[in-house]
Amino acid sequence: MATLKDVAERAGVTVTTVSRMLNNKVCVSEKTRNRIQAAMNELGYHPNDFARSLSKKSSNFIGLIVPMADHAFFNSVIASVERHASERDLKLLLCVSNHAFEKEKEFIHMLLSNKVQGIILASHTEGIDEFESIDAPLITLDRVVNARIPAVCADNYHGGKLAGKHLIERGCRKLVYISDTPIPYMEASKRYQGFCDACAQAGHRPAT
Repeated sequence: MATLKDVAERAGVTVTTVSRMLNNKVCVSEKTRNRIQAAMNELGYHPNDFARSLSKKSSNFIGLIVPMADHAFFNSVIASVERHASERDLKLLLCVSNHAFEKEKEFIHMLLSNKVQGIILASHTEGIDEFESIDAPLITLDRVVNARIPAVCADNYHGGKLAGKHLIERGCRKLVYISDTPIPYMEASKRYQGFCDACAQAGHRPAT
């Protein structure tokens, strides 16, 4: 496997010059840059992004932690985040917790160790408030921790209300709401309240 020293020797420059070009620390002439790039291509050299992130104390990675990857909603989230990250020359580190809080903690530690630029956390577990003091930009998805941590949430209450109104407008009279056991700290639980309010406003009482 080719090393930084091999690239420098092939390009006829110092290891420091190659390192400077890769890290964009100082201006490297276009001619020298082209020689280094040609040497990298000939030798099949690929910079170790993780090692560079440790030395620079930053990286071009962002972390995404989801509870599952084989769900239509989270599958769409993963695809969208990866697309937007790629457009900004960022790389995505995907972590699947399988609803395990301890795995989320391990992933957070791993992402912080690799100096990610930020973390997107879609947590469906209790204890998420432990993450509010982590030393990296954090955004939660469909989960509100506190006013200091940005959260991106669907209007679940309005969605539940629309669903109830749609059924009533279609002539349904015996309404039922089916879901997993309601979890108070999850934003998605607001759908049930919206559904119930829509039914109440129309004079119906839903079964659950």
